[in-house]
Amino acid sequence: MYKKILIIFGIFLVIVITIMAKGAEGVRINNIPDQSAPICYDSDAGFNIYEPGRIFLGGVFAGEDYCQKYVYLHEFICKGPNVIEIIHHCTGGGCDDGTCFVD
Repeated sequence: MYKKILIIFGIFLVIVITIMAKGAEGVRINNIPDQSAPICYDSDAGFNIYEPGRIFLGGVFAGEDYCQKYVYLHEFICKGPNVIEIIHHCTGGGCDDGTCFVD
Protein backbone atom coordinates (compact mmCIF):
# COMPACT_ATOMS: atom_id res chain seq x y z
CA MET A 1 0.00 0.00 0.00
CA TYR A 2 2.83 2.39 0.88
CA LYS A 3 4.50 1.73 -2.51
CA LYS A 4 1.28 2.59 -4.37
CA ILE A 5 1.01 5.89 -2.53
CA LEU A 6 4.65 6.71 -3.35
CA ILE A 7 4.12 5.84 -7.04
CA ILE A 8 0.98 7.99 -7.28
CA PHE A 9 2.74 10.84 -5.48
CA GLY A 10 5.73 10.50 -7.82
CA ILE A 11 3.50 10.66 -10.90
CA PHE A 12 1.75 13.70 -9.46
CA LEU A 13 5.12 15.44 -8.90
CA VAL A 14 6.22 14.70 -12.47
CA ILE A 15 3.01 16.23 -13.82
CA VAL A 16 3.34 19.33 -11.64
CA ILE A 17 7.01 19.82 -12.55
CA THR A 18 6.21 19.42 -16.26
CA ILE A 19 3.46 22.03 -16.08
CA MET A 20 5.71 24.43 -14.18
CA ALA A 21 8.54 23.94 -16.68
CA LYS A 22 6.27 24.87 -19.59
CA GLY A 23 5.13 28.02 -17.79
CA ALA A 24 1.74 29.65 -17.75
CA GLU A 25 2.15 31.56 -21.00
CA GLY A 26 -1.19 32.16 -22.71
CA VAL A 27 -3.17 30.73 -19.80
CA ARG A 28 -6.38 32.52 -18.87
CA ILE A 29 -7.35 32.75 -15.24
CA ASN A 30 -11.01 33.55 -14.51
CA ASN A 31 -11.50 34.50 -18.19
CA ILE A 32 -9.07 37.42 -17.97
CA PRO A 33 -7.71 37.93 -21.52
CA ASP A 34 -4.02 37.63 -22.30
CA GLN A 35 -2.64 41.10 -21.49
CA SER A 36 0.27 40.72 -23.94
CA ALA A 37 -2.05 41.36 -26.89
CA PRO A 38 -2.49 45.07 -27.63
CA ILE A 39 -5.98 46.39 -27.00
CA CYS A 40 -7.38 48.22 -30.02
CA TYR A 41 -9.59 51.28 -29.47
CA ASP A 42 -11.45 53.25 -32.16
CA SER A 43 -12.65 56.69 -31.05
CA ASP A 44 -15.58 56.70 -33.50
CA ALA A 45 -16.69 53.22 -32.37
CA GLY A 46 -16.11 51.30 -35.59
CA PHE A 47 -17.31 51.93 -39.12
CA ASN A 48 -18.63 55.48 -38.92
CA ILE A 49 -18.10 57.53 -42.08
CA TYR A 50 -19.69 60.70 -40.66
CA GLU A 51 -17.35 61.11 -37.70
CA PRO A 52 -13.54 61.23 -37.79
CA GLY A 53 -11.90 58.48 -35.79
CA ARG A 54 -8.54 57.79 -34.23
CA ILE A 55 -7.07 54.35 -33.56
CA PHE A 56 -5.08 53.49 -30.45
CA LEU A 57 -3.20 50.23 -29.85
CA GLY A 58 -2.41 49.56 -26.22
CA GLY A 59 -3.20 53.21 -25.46
CA VAL A 60 -0.73 54.52 -28.06
CA PHE A 61 -1.96 56.54 -31.06
CA ALA A 62 -1.68 54.38 -34.20
CA GLY A 63 -3.51 56.36 -36.90
CA GLU A 64 -6.65 58.20 -37.92
CA ASP A 65 -9.31 58.26 -40.60
CA TYR A 66 -8.31 60.42 -43.56
CA CYS A 67 -9.49 61.52 -47.01
CA GLN A 68 -7.87 60.87 -50.36
CA LYS A 69 -8.62 63.20 -53.28
CA TYR A 70 -11.72 64.58 -51.49
CA VAL A 71 -13.63 61.45 -52.59
CA TYR A 72 -12.26 58.41 -50.74
CA LEU A 73 -12.39 57.94 -46.99
CA HIS A 74 -9.77 55.68 -45.42
CA GLU A 75 -11.70 54.41 -42.39
CA PHE A 76 -9.77 52.47 -39.75
CA ILE A 77 -11.60 50.07 -37.44
CA CYS A 78 -10.67 47.53 -34.78
CA LYS A 79 -11.27 43.85 -35.41
CA GLY A 80 -10.27 42.27 -32.11
CA PRO A 81 -6.67 43.36 -31.44
CA ASN A 82 -6.09 44.13 -35.15
CA VAL A 83 -6.58 47.29 -37.19
CA ILE A 84 -8.40 47.06 -40.53
CA GLU A 85 -8.46 49.78 -43.17
CA ILE A 86 -11.62 50.20 -45.26
CA ILE A 87 -11.55 52.51 -48.26
CA HIS A 88 -15.01 54.02 -48.73
CA HIS A 89 -16.17 56.06 -51.75
CA CYS A 90 -18.06 59.06 -50.36
CA THR A 91 -21.08 59.69 -52.61
CA GLY A 92 -23.43 62.65 -52.52
CA GLY A 93 -20.86 65.18 -51.42
CA GLY A 94 -17.28 64.25 -50.74
CA CYS A 95 -14.72 63.67 -48.05
CA ASP A 96 -13.09 66.19 -45.75
CA ASP A 97 -11.18 65.91 -42.45
CA GLY A 98 -11.66 62.16 -42.20
CA THR A 99 -15.43 62.18 -42.76
CA CYS A 100 -17.89 61.83 -45.62
CA PHE A 101 -20.35 64.67 -46.05
CA VAL A 102 -23.52 65.23 -48.06
CA ASP A 103 -24.12 68.43 -50.04
